[in-house]
Amino acid sequence: ITYDDIEYFFNNLDSSKLTPVGKIKNAKNHSKTLLINLADAHFGNYADGFSTTETVHNLINEIKTRSEKYEFKEIIFANLGDLLHVDNYHGQTTSGTQVSERGVYYDVWEDALKSLIVSIDELKKIAPVRYISICGNHDKVSGFSVGKALEYYYKKDDNISMDCDFEERKYITIGNTLFGLVHGDLPAKNVPSVLQREAREQYGKTKYAHVLLGHVHHTNIVDKDGVIVSHLPSITPTDEWHKGQAYTGTWKGTFCYVVDDEIGITGTWHIIAE
Repeated sequence: ITYDDIEYFFNNLDSSKLTPVGKIKNAKNHSKTLLINLADAHFGNYADGFSTTETVHNLINEIKTRSEKYEFKEIIFANLGDLLHVDNYHGQTTSGTQVSERGVYYDVWEDALKSLIVSIDELKKIAPVRYISICGNHDKVSGFSVGKALEYYYKKDDNISMDCDFEERKYITIGNTLFGLVHGDLPAKNVPSVLQREAREQYGKTKYAHVLLGHVHHTNIVDKDGVIVSHLPSITPTDEWHKGQAYTGTWKGTFCYVVDDEIGITGTWHIIAE
């Protein structure tokens, strides 16, 4: 299955039965955006007593509670890659590493899709939602196909916008702040400069610059030449590779950012995965 095959499939689905959903009313003078980062969810990375679906739903409920005191103009829901732990029926990552049992792929794929639909439906009760997805090293095909399914599902919903094109890095501007969304499986020395090189025009027009990464499943924040580089945590249990790299004992959860159009990040929510 190629990326063109997936594009063709969803572009040619009959959407005549989809019900259009009108735009929700939202004050135009709201100046704050909520940026939710879902880094390394790894649906399918099973552990005793752990459910990725339940954990994601708990995170969304906590976000809803914290959002009650705000009036956001938009919610950006960013998948920073490795949404799924496996990329095929054989329980392998994109590169062929065996990480799961054969045959669980279909259930994992469906769980991830349903969980995101429930999450987006809840978030759009707060404000219009923009879902952005980039690929990880575990799920280059499966993560992309989930994104395309979401695009089709919300095709006639004016409250939802989708950016699920296949890219390893994406750049978004919120007012005076530029964010680079990167999975993180690239040389560390290239991280700060990649934003300055690949988003040169956006970088020149904004006051603040952040690169958000996943991949290593632990938190680290560095200011490098005026670019804040933030490695974000994961909600998933520690797998064998991360145990081998001594990435153990880190707290599980996610960061959400309240971003003001003028003055940048005004709040950081540390939401623990429970």
